[in-house]
Amino acid sequence: MLPSALALQFQKPAFYHPASGTQLTEVLNRAKLRSQDLLLSLFDFFENNSLKIEDFERKEGSYSRTVLQRLDSGYEAMVARWDKGAVTPIHGHPDFALIYIVKGALKETLYVKEGTTINKELTTIHYSGEYTYHNGIQGRLDNAIHQVRAMQDSLSLHIYSDDALKGEVFAS
Repeated sequence: MLPSALALQFQKPAFYHPASGTQLTEVLNRAKLRSQDLLLSLFDFFENNSLKIEDFERKEGSYSRTVLQRLDSGYEAMVARWDKGAVTPIHGHPDFALIYIVKGALKETLYVKEGTTINKELTTIHYSGEYTYHNGIQGRLDNAIHQVRAMQDSLSLHIYSDDALKGEVFAS
């Protein structure tokens, strides 16, 4: 169930990625996102409203997914609520994946696929107000291979070019 506050009107933000110096609008343009205004409005909503982590379903010791929008083109926007210590399996994504940390801190460990094995490449902690994104190869579900761990109770907004649950899962 979505918070009733999601029915509010939205305006475009100008989010900035501190690590790359890239504006969020540039990221979404590169992804050829047809409903860019809608998704930018979601970011604006989360930036400018005081949603609480408690507004979203909790799965004790894990994370929950609340789908906000699924477009005919395949794009999906969803919110994840994370309990501290919750961790995903190592998994891949469709060609475009973006995570915006609404509240809290998430540790992302990136992996590179080499043949049939994956190797750890980089670990970064993303904090409230930051985002990370990955552009990969269209039609593949092993792009942006990563594992995410909640460093504290957290809330994040995710945008994917297809249903994220279709992504390839790898053994740890």
